[in-house]
Amino acid sequence: MGIFLRSVETMSEIHKVNLTDLESIVHQIGYDKESLLNTVILNQVTQNWKEIIGPVYVNQAQPFKVDRDVLFVRVAHSAYKMEIGFIKESILRTANKLFQQPLLKKIEVQVGNLQYKPASRETSIDTLEGKSELVETIEKEEDEFIRNKLLNFVKKLKI
Repeated sequence: MGIFLRSVETMSEIHKVNLTDLESIVHQIGYDKESLLNTVILNQVTQNWKEIIGPVYVNQAQPFKVDRDVLFVRVAHSAYKMEIGFIKESILRTANKLFQQPLLKKIEVQVGNLQYKPASRETSIDTLEGKSELVETIEKEEDEFIRNKLLNFVKKLKI
């Protein structure tokens, strides 16, 4: 059994790579199969984090490690740890859709300093500027009264 890769030089020839050769190469660069898989999973989750966790928590939590089937998430404050706890199943479901199989089965949330500071700019109060994702979600609400109440609420949010 092998993996088929397209040659970079010709982009037309297809070469069969023997899995044992690939495992040997991976081992030579200091990885084993499990650590390589963990790295790939973490990279995919990190690249799609905004879609996985949603706009409310994207700047307050970040994935920082995968160990076997556990995703480790760091949050900026203990209150977010509790809130993320309520949506763990949703996060797992969305993340596992990336892989089309349940590679992640558990989430561990830790409080600590986030490794990167999100590029955020505060928007002035009483405006919808910079809140387009929230507005798009609210616009889907069918009840006009509720939709207007939510839009007024979002206008007052300081993001």
